[in-house]
This record gives sequence, structure tokens and C-alpha cells, in this order.
Amino acid sequence: MARTVRSRARRRQGALALVAFALCLGPAPALAGAWDDAMDAARAAFRAGRLEEAERQLRAAEREVTSVTPDALKQAQTLDSLARVYRARALYPQARQAAAEAFKILQALAHPAIVSPALLLGDLLMVDARIEEARRLFLEVVRVLEQMPQARLELAQALESLARTYSVQGRWADAEPLLTRARGLAEPASPILPHILESLAAAYRALDREADADVLLRRALALSEAEFGVDHPATARSLMLLGGLALDRAEFADAEALYRRALAIDEKVFGPDHPEIASVVAALASVESNRGHYAAAERLQRRALDIRTRKLGSEHPEVAGSMQSLGYLRLHQRQYLEADALVQGALVIVEKKLEPESFGVASALNMLANVRLRQKRYAEGETLSARSLAIREKLGGSSGPAMAAALDTHAELLTGLRRYAEAETYATRALALVERRRGASHPRVAIVLTTLATAYRDWGRYADAEPLYTRALEIREKALGPDHPLLAETLEAQAVLLRKTDREADAEKVEARVRTIRATIGTR
Repeated sequence: MARTVRSRARRRQGALALVAFALCLGPAPALAGAWDDAMDAARAAFRAGRLEEAERQLRAAEREVTSVTPDALKQAQTLDSLARVYRARALYPQARQAAAEAFKILQALAHPAIVSPALLLGDLLMVDARIEEARRLFLEVVRVLEQMPQARLELAQALESLARTYSVQGRWADAEPLLTRARGLAEPASPILPHILESLAAAYRALDREADADVLLRRALALSEAEFGVDHPATARSLMLLGGLALDRAEFADAEALYRRALAIDEKVFGPDHPEIASVVAALASVESNRGHYAAAERLQRRALDIRTRKLGSEHPEVAGSMQSLGYLRLHQRQYLEADALVQGALVIVEKKLEPESFGVASALNMLANVRLRQKRYAEGETLSARSLAIREKLGGSSGPAMAAALDTHAELLTGLRRYAEAETYATRALALVERRRGASHPRVAIVLTTLATAYRDWGRYADAEPLYTRALEIREKALGPDHPLLAETLEAQAVLLRKTDREADAEKVEARVRTIRATIGTR
């Protein structure tokens, strides 16, 4: 199985909604009436994360401009702000209705402020994984805003939204120029600059510019803290992204500290059952999983799955993501029937909700291929894995960590089918990708080294296999510790080699160590 050190959290856009809300309201007027007072109070409540209070104030503002002193433009502005509150609270049907009403009013008025609800409607399409529809809407918004020189920040926000429709499909080369342009519009300082820097950092990470990504994320965190405060969801988002960077570097203590600080912020603002909380909890589960603490990771993933199922619906792609993550854990816990059911369920969801050739479908196919690998159903697994690789190749995701993991899975399946020369080709390609991106001593390197060594071992190339096992063990013991489950997997594979080369006593010692490690797994 491809055992990757990676974050499974897909951070939602709630923090950006808070920023957009502030922009939507604008500065407080010099002379305030009842509507202005209510909107000002809503602004303050929203920035403080008191979302229910913000909704109450906006309802009061809406009554003022619909019943007391009717004003269509102010009504639209109020509805747009109300939609953002609903969006932040994960009340998506209400958010769509309010945004659509605001859009209709502004369309009738032929007012340029129509771009605000249009962007929000596009974001809600993204929530529903309706990527192509969202892209068409964002392209139209960009076209309109390019004719409005005064709408610099709105154009920057639209470009970031448009870039997101490419980034969710792994089309980072298409996203990066849009984000660079958005950054230029948002510099040197603006409320949306931290979010744009974070999005650009994600593109840099995908394009192997990790040092540049780190600089941008740290600047984004500093800007968020200065602009919104240390306990604001925008700050939590920056912390989450820095945590993901630390997790990719196998800096587990740093990642956990960053995630826990983000969780404390988000629980204070959103409560315990918001999709934002599920994202942070899933990230913490990834930390525990990478530490080899599978029982602790399982508890966290089940919490994330429960929140997402209740708040997003049982057929949402983020629910599928949680099911895959939980299936991955159950696979490592050797609970193959539950892992199979979870991963097959995830595949059904993404094939229904996403485009047939999307990274979400490729990921689910690869995970199911891993289940078949553990079940020794190699031919079925190879078919699934080949489909996953074909999608990734077509979409252009041929050099990232997900591709390296998919290549590794395919190599393991080919080894099971005794197609050793092909397995060597795929494993060698995976090794080159991960070494180029992560360096020679990253835990991900040990994953592929073990796969390649096993292919050589079963091929009868014992002299080629042995140094690879040795190197993989050195990496894993140094990075993960002496009692990590993944270390046990490499030791177990090495013991087979020792027996094949008539070193029975050495094999018995290694197998005894494997038993000792595995005896501790259930206690963590």
C-alpha cells in the first residue's frame, strides 16, 4: 500500500467569508441611521466570530430597508452580508437563497455591486463540487470587473476564486498566474491579501517551490494576526496551512501545535460541530496516523466523518474524503472488510458528485487499489490503479506527491502479479519524484525504497534488495522512531529476504522485533 505522510484536511473557505463580509459592509458611515447601526453591529459581531448575533443584527437591518424605509440597494447589501453569515455557519441552502435574492435585486438595478453575490454563488457551487459551473461564473465576474478600474480588490478576489477552480483539479500551472496577478492587485496591504498569499503558497508547494511557500505562509499569518486578531478564523486558516507544511516535513510536534491552536480558535467561533472543525480534527488525525497512533487517529477521523455527514450530507465529496481517510486507517489496523466498505462508499460518492476524470476520483480509485493489494487481489487492484494513474496523467498531475504515491501502489501490485520489470520501472519513477521533492531522507522515500526492495527480493535480485531495505530502515527509525508500525512493515519484508538467503537466526531476531512493535500498536 502507498503509505504517504500527508494531510487529509481540505480546509473550507469560512475564513475568507469573514474577510469578504467586512469588505461587503465597507467602513462605518459618518452619520448613522437605524440600518447603519444594525450593519455596524453586525460587522463587529462578525469580525469577533459571533455569527448568531451577526445574523440577528442583519435581520434587523433587513426589516429596516424593506418595511420601514424601503431601499433596494441596501436590501441587496444586507442580503449579501446575511448570505455570508449563513455560509460561515455552513447553512448552505439559506446562503444560496439570500445570495440569489441579492443577485436578483442588483441585476434589476444594473449595479456593479452584483459581483459580490455572484462570487458567493460561485463559492457555493464549489461547495457542491460543481466546478465547471463555478468557473464559468467566475470568468464572467472577472470579465465584468476588468472593465471597472476602481474595483481592484474585487478583481483580486475574483481571480483567486477562478484560480481555485483549477487548483481543486490539480491544474496548478493554470492557477499560479491568476494568483500572482491577484497578489499584485492586493499588495501592499488589504484584508484579502493573507488569503491570496495562502492560495499562492499552495500553488508554490504543488510546483516544488516549498521555500517560497513557507515565506508566503508566515507572512500571511502575521498579516492575519495584525488585521483580524490572534483568535480569528482567518488566523486559524493560516495556522492550518503552516501545520500542513510541518506535517509534510514530518515535523509532527510542530504540526500538532499549529493544528491545536487553530482548533481552539475555530471551536470558539463556530462551535464543536461545524465543517471547519471537521477539517482541523481530520488534520490532527493525520498527525496521529503518521506517528503510528492509529487508535487515536481513528477516533479523530470518526468525529470528522460524523460532523461532515451531518452538516454537509451523506453524499458530499468531503464526506468521501473522510471515508477514505478512515478506510486508510482501518487498512493499517488490518480491518479489511470495514476498509473495503468505506473506500468503496467513497468511490461511489465521488463518481456521482465529481467529474469522471478528476483528482477526487483518481484518489478514491488508488485507495481502493490499496485495499485490493492488502487482500492480495492483485489483478483487480492493478486495474483500479491503472485507471487512477491514467486520470492523473491526463490532468497533468505527473510530478506531485500524490502521483508518487499512486506509482508506488502500482509497483506493489505489479510485484504481486510477478511483473517485476514493470514494477521496477514504476517504483524507480516514484523514487525519483519523492527524492526530488522531499530530499533523500524523508519518510516518503522509505515507502518507495521498501516497495522497490520487495520487487527485487521477489525477483531474486537479493543483492539489489538488501541495501534498499537497510536504507529504508535507517530513514524510518530516525524520522519515526524505533517502534513505529511502518518500521515493522519494512522489518517484516527484510526478514523474508533474510530467510531467502539462509540467514535464519537473523530473520528470527528481526521477526521478534516486529512482534514487539505490533504488540504496542493497539495501545496507542
